[in-house]
Amino acid sequence: MPEHPAITGTNALQTKVDVSPEGHARVVLSGRLNARSTTACWDQLQRAFFQKRITSVEVEASGLMFCDSTGFALLRYLNFGEMTPGATVSVIGLPPELDKNFRFFTIEDYQA
Repeated sequence: MPEHPAITGTNALQTKVDVSPEGHARVVLSGRLNARSTTACWDQLQRAFFQKRITSVEVEASGLMFCDSTGFALLRYLNFGEMTPGATVSVIGLPPELDKNFRFFTIEDYQA
């Protein structure tokens, strides 16, 4: 699937999604995952995974420059397997300052 900017300008997020015939998905995120860009990213992921048997998801997030609570909610939603039930999901490469916040973002935060 081609790379699409979720939002242009200063809030740009690049999202690339590839799904193999075997059901292995790789998501590459770069830019700013925030309230303006998360919705478009979420929709793109749902379209990419729709009616596919996804067995594993790797979210490569080393290119993220910024992530707010809506972005962390999307990452946790993916990480909890909510978008891809039964799949093994990993979020890798988050820059240290974002990884620290991601680790503290709990299921209670997501449900709030």
